[in-house]
Amino acid sequence: MEFNNFANSILKWYACHKKKFGWRETKDPYKILISEILLHKTDSQKVEKVYPKFIEKFPTVYYLYQAESEEIDNLIKDIGLFYRGQRLKRIAEQIVNEFNGNIPVSKEDLMSLYGVGEYISNAVLCFAFKKRMPIVDTNVIRVYGRAFNVKSLKSRPRTDKGMWDFAEKMLPKRNYVGYNYALLDFASDICRAKNPLCEICPIKSICVYQKEGVKNEGRTAVLHESPVGNKTDGVDDVARGKKVAPSPLKMQSLRVITVPSLIFIRPDFSGPPRRSFVQICLWQTPYTPKSLYKITV
Repeated sequence: MEFNNFANSILKWYACHKKKFGWRETKDPYKILISEILLHKTDSQKVEKVYPKFIEKFPTVYYLYQAESEEIDNLIKDIGLFYRGQRLKRIAEQIVNEFNGNIPVSKEDLMSLYGVGEYISNAVLCFAFKKRMPIVDTNVIRVYGRAFNVKSLKSRPRTDKGMWDFAEKMLPKRNYVGYNYALLDFASDICRAKNPLCEICPIKSICVYQKEGVKNEGRTAVLHESPVGNKTDGVDDVARGKKVAPSPLKMQSLRVITVPSLIFIRPDFSGPPRRSFVQICLWQTPYTPKSLYKITV
């Protein structure tokens, strides 16, 4: 299956190309939590310069708890995000006051920490506590989007439950820690946002982006719908009144849905707003799980 081949290929590539960072060499949950907060929206090479200094100065959560905010800000100012120092300070206070100085071991407790969301909580649970948890960020979404042509219509795809469900299904039963690290390194070195190295990509034999020459990377909907019907040829595009050419991939389980599209307001404000509707054709491809559907307006 493509999913198994993907995971195996990524892990084999990672075995030869893994990156060495200080936060990957430790099992200390505090240090791993700190690294994830520093890495948030920040290049790992910048964090690599600050992380050792930070851990040296604040080796435990109690040192961070007792630190002055200005002291924290000065130490991490070179990696940006002005609010990060305040976040670190408040998290340390919560851990000391609410969790007796111990890093929480449950997702609910981790997400109760100031500024900690789905990604950081899952990363800490996976990398520090070795729990089988998926990770989803902009880079992971790009890899899955290119490899399997699945994306989100949400303005913040990393908050889309469909993407998290897909990532969980992709996660191997074993070696999931290495797999998550491999995804991050692979996205950084091979499946880059600009000028991806498709020629040397270890998954090019199963990648939709490579196979179909998908260069514009348009959005694909993540919809939680049950498949209806069984059409596999060209379908009527009701909204445009013309035929849509069949996908190069064999289409399955066609469904047409009607959704609100635009709200029109009369120029003279003489009447109530009117909502228009658009009909959408969607289908599943062999590379797409049953809960994810490609969408065409």
